[in-house]
Amino acid sequence: MKISSIQSLLAKSWAIYKKHAVFLSAFTAIAIGIGYVLNSAQNESRYNYPLHAAFLIASTLFSFIAWFLGQTLALKMIDGEKIYLKSMLSNISHFPKYILTSLVARFLIIMPLLPALLFAFTKLIPTANGALIALFSVLLIAGGIFSIVVSMRLFAFSFAYIDSPAGARAIIKKTFSYTKGMVRKILPYILVIGIINLAGFLLFGVGLIFTVPTTTILLALVYRELSANRAAPAGLAN
Repeated sequence: MKISSIQSLLAKSWAIYKKHAVFLSAFTAIAIGIGYVLNSAQNESRYNYPLHAAFLIASTLFSFIAWFLGQTLALKMIDGEKIYLKSMLSNISHFPKYILTSLVARFLIIMPLLPALLFAFTKLIPTANGALIALFSVLLIAGGIFSIVVSMRLFAFSFAYIDSPAGARAIIKKTFSYTKGMVRKILPYILVIGIINLAGFLLFGVGLIFTVPTTTILLALVYRELSANRAAPAGLAN
């Protein structure tokens, strides 16, 4: 099963972004601004534990909302749908289950690292001998590799949920089926997306209002191709 070239999908995502540039840039700027304010308030209230906890919950909840709406917009735009407030909020009733699905997916991603983390939290490392340090290194490296693989397999879980809301187990299973045997093909797209957003961040962060929506659309295009290929008969998908 093939995915269109990075150059091809990047050109498509840029063309879609340019078509909705003002709206997408404004949406991203507002989201980044609100996120920054909430994170700053969280840091400044670190000695006031109840207030700190409140800002932590608000910041986390807002990040889920921003990604949910952003990825909803990306799918609707690549499908050629008209964008207006009602369409943006069309799936909002499914948002609580989206949070649950996101938490399950994130747990699966960090799960391979749990042995190393538990080892670290036991505080054995400062007094550990060479054998224990070696064991910790193996657990950390192996866990990191498996975590990256799982994150590649689950990169599209949000799009899969927004496309067809269902329980966390069904969405995880569906996403794994879309990305089966595709990790090596997906990885270059994730690396390119990371590089593009890093470049946007290095431009005093201002570049993110252009790079984040563009790369979100790029991810949505990759998802659309993977889901379409899996849905097609075996002879047509190859």
